[in-house]
Amino acid sequence: MDKKRSLFIRTENLCFTRILSSFLFLGSSICLMSFSFSFNKFKDKNWENQSAIISKKIKIYIGNAIAKDKSFAFVGTGGGIDDTIHSMHLDFYCYRPVSLEEARELIVYAVKFTLEEINNNSEWTPYFSEYPVTPKTLDLMILFKNPDYSDLSLNELNYVGCLKGDLLFRKISLPGEKSLIHEETYQQGLAIVSAKRNNTLLVENKEP
Repeated sequence: MDKKRSLFIRTENLCFTRILSSFLFLGSSICLMSFSFSFNKFKDKNWENQSAIISKKIKIYIGNAIAKDKSFAFVGTGGGIDDTIHSMHLDFYCYRPVSLEEARELIVYAVKFTLEEINNNSEWTPYFSEYPVTPKTLDLMILFKNPDYSDLSLNELNYVGCLKGDLLFRKISLPGEKSLIHEETYQQGLAIVSAKRNNTLLVENKEP
């Protein structure tokens, strides 16, 4: 009888130990999952903060460089960031009227310069949603005004921009209203500017 009771107690203790072990294992797993989730959340938040810092650094550097080279006024920035940079916005003022052809050259230069600076910098590229970064990430805008800072006359080109890979050209159609007068892709604009530059070099090389 004592043997049976002893066997029963040992069996009961063994079952209790197994149940306790299961609860401890389950508790440890939950704690580990909770820690992992918290760590990943912290890591994502930290990466998002770092992306915002890098984005600001890029915009200030590139905006000032373009403004200095082309005598623009660098007036604004913006963009979109979640955990990485998925859009970048730069605004400029150019205080002189230009033709559509010159506006194309200016916006193509700005886009090309921005892409080259970003894609050639190994510190910046990991923070972008795409690599290599393409014009689809950029939102660049150049507004044109008179040298005295006044608005241009009606029907004069007063805006050129690159929005998600497309070049947009607008003029003032009515006071306070703008109308789209031309649209092309960045690649089309780049091809036109490159062909014009090549033809100019060809003519120059032929001159005695």
